[in-house]
Amino acid sequence: SICYHAVSLIIPTITEAECWWKTMWFRGRCTVLAILFLWNNVFHTVFIKVASGFSSPRLFVVTSARLHREENSKQSCQSPLGEIATPSSTLYSNVIFSRENLTGKVREGKRKTATVLKGSGDDNEEGSGRPSFPLTEPVNKSNPDDMIGAGKDFLQKKETNVTMGLPLLSMAALAVGIFGVFVHQEAWASFFSSLGQMKANSTPEEFSAAFNFWAFGAVLHPLLQPILWISEVLHGSPGPKIADLVPITFILINAVAIYVLSAFAQIRNAAAILAISVFITYVGAGLDGQAGMGDYNIQLDDSYKGKIVKGCPAYEDLRQSSMDNFDMTKYQGLWYWQKVHDWTQFKEIYDTTLEIKLSDDGRSYTNNLGIKGPSPKSNPLSWDKSPIANGAHYFWGGDINENDVRGLALERGFGVEFPNYIIDVKTDSNTREYKEAIQFQCIEVGGVRLYEGIDFMSRTPEMSDEELNDMHARAEKAGLYPYGASPEQMHHIERKSSSDDVHNAWQTLWEVVGVNKLLDMAAEITKESII
Repeated sequence: SICYHAVSLIIPTITEAECWWKTMWFRGRCTVLAILFLWNNVFHTVFIKVASGFSSPRLFVVTSARLHREENSKQSCQSPLGEIATPSSTLYSNVIFSRENLTGKVREGKRKTATVLKGSGDDNEEGSGRPSFPLTEPVNKSNPDDMIGAGKDFLQKKETNVTMGLPLLSMAALAVGIFGVFVHQEAWASFFSSLGQMKANSTPEEFSAAFNFWAFGAVLHPLLQPILWISEVLHGSPGPKIADLVPITFILINAVAIYVLSAFAQIRNAAAILAISVFITYVGAGLDGQAGMGDYNIQLDDSYKGKIVKGCPAYEDLRQSSMDNFDMTKYQGLWYWQKVHDWTQFKEIYDTTLEIKLSDDGRSYTNNLGIKGPSPKSNPLSWDKSPIANGAHYFWGGDINENDVRGLALERGFGVEFPNYIIDVKTDSNTREYKEAIQFQCIEVGGVRLYEGIDFMSRTPEMSDEELNDMHARAEKAGLYPYGASPEQMHHIERKSSSDDVHNAWQTLWEVVGVNKLLDMAAEITKESII
């Protein structure tokens, strides 16, 4: 119950209770208990199987019990208390036996079931009181506890390998997740504490929108990584290809993997638990700021040089003198992203552009972000087979209040609203046009900073190291380093040497199945949502 408050932030049906975070030692262990509580439904089968070995004779679990029928006969397993009907082939079932079951009640297991019926008859013939499996020691058939104990001993000896295989593999996979939570326990504790503050100091609508925004980016990153890895395995597999698309060896590898997962329940269950464990560990690393400072630092109110930086700064505290007499009409147009600190973006994207279009009345504008991915550097074998190798677009909008200071706008998209600060611009000495810009976005809910984004942009696709270092120096002067503008906290956008479209069998496939049309439709939907 101590951890109910942390769990109730995610499961609304749980009644809220106070969760006092006394010390960091207690906070970390409270978090571990909360995470394990959330995992309960996933792992309950494992714990039931383990617990079956310690249950009393009056109630025990028969795990994967094999009920055999003698060859070429139709006889059934019988006892003075009940008859267990067997099918024409071997039956694997999870059946819970108890004193009540054996007196005539029917209880169904979670998979296929064996029916327990009343029976009668002599001891040693068909219809007799002897069960069909051999008993390891003399049994008093009039005592149900003796019958249960004998059957339990036999089944446990017969099925030792089957029943122990699943818990050992699954518990090993579970240990990965527990270790991951333990390593990042302080980050998890801080996360739940910040969520509690957000929920207490905001409306339900504000909290829901902000949390959904955060969760979307936090979940997509770990889900994308195995997809990118599989694509590299696919296109790196040797041998001839089917229709110049998929290597035969890759199909064979998948066939073997599918067979193993379908044929061996212990491996299948362990793989599922391991996937969840790795996922939670990955998210924990993001909460701890250890999974990529530029693209997956999902800390709430994260720290800089060991000091927690709370909330979002005011625009006036960051705005530089270069913004005096700022002209939005000169700011619109095509920009190239050079460096970003933004966990809503992926480190695998490349050739990222931002096109800003101002409305006729000058009171609003549209952002059109163009991305490609994965990049040739991150996925050298599969980048040109990606459905977005030739680009994808999404839109969000911004509103300009004429009473606000120039350079400040309120942007909307992805279910949230957030301010966009144009912190600094650099003007070309010849054309007097803006050739470099630093932008900053920040979302604060209930006194907690949920998100910060920093963009280094230029009018040219490439920038020299000297030019980028100069932008870092200007960002530091503006006070952006505590929010992620230092070199180690920003991700450098990769640029491909040629901007020509990619043409190959995979791009033809995407066009035939209509992926290009779906991408265009998705772009139009995001564009219409801001009008």
